[in-house]
Amino acid sequence: PCPVGHEDIHGDLHLHTDWSDGLDTVEDMVAEAMRRSYSYVAVSDHTAYHSTAHGLSAERLLAQWEAVEALQRRCPSIAILKSAEVDILPDGALDISDDVLHKADIILASVHDSISMESYALTGRLIRAMENPCVDILAHPTGRSIGQSDYRVDVDELICAAARLGVALEINCAPNRLDIDERSARRCADAGIALAIGSDAHSTCEMSLLELGMGVARRARCSSKDILNARSAKDLRAWLVSHRSH
Repeated sequence: PCPVGHEDIHGDLHLHTDWSDGLDTVEDMVAEAMRRSYSYVAVSDHTAYHSTAHGLSAERLLAQWEAVEALQRRCPSIAILKSAEVDILPDGALDISDDVLHKADIILASVHDSISMESYALTGRLIRAMENPCVDILAHPTGRSIGQSDYRVDVDELICAAARLGVALEINCAPNRLDIDERSARRCADAGIALAIGSDAHSTCEMSLLELGMGVARRARCSSKDILNARSAKDLRAWLVSHRSH
């Protein structure tokens, strides 16, 4: 198969707005997605445990989703997915309750602190979060931070768990992350794990960072069938239904 190309990408599944630590409004980010001819976009702001990023409480998250629904009615030409980048607590639980998360269209989960845990504990923490059926994508899975130490995570165990649970792993496009890298991306593709290329944009300008993640995917020889956001909106929703009933 041909390596995935820009023309294959139907949307961006990792965007932040000024509801948390982003610079631009939901309306601005959606307008940029429409300019890019995306057919869907996920508004995935941080949740409350990530307090330095002004993460949203359950109440504020629900309020944002109401605003997203209102914007959706005004912009029917693009699917605006209700989402969040939910923090994984040190014990592997999520910082937003399942009854709230069930109202979302797609959920990312990630770790932002307490990363000095032993490898077995940190790996178990991530896998416990992935076992929650509300979690669709594990964002920046290995904690790669170029020039700094990565999480001490067992990538083999993480990939096995993702394959078993049907959870997608992210190729995070932030220049200091590019996490996962091309070697792990290739292994995911071989294992049948969906990869989500997420810009992790905190402004409309940063949505162009998706190109960096595309480079990772192409170096990994991933085709469009390996990439979650190379699916149409209809096929993405079908994948979500399938994953949540996994």
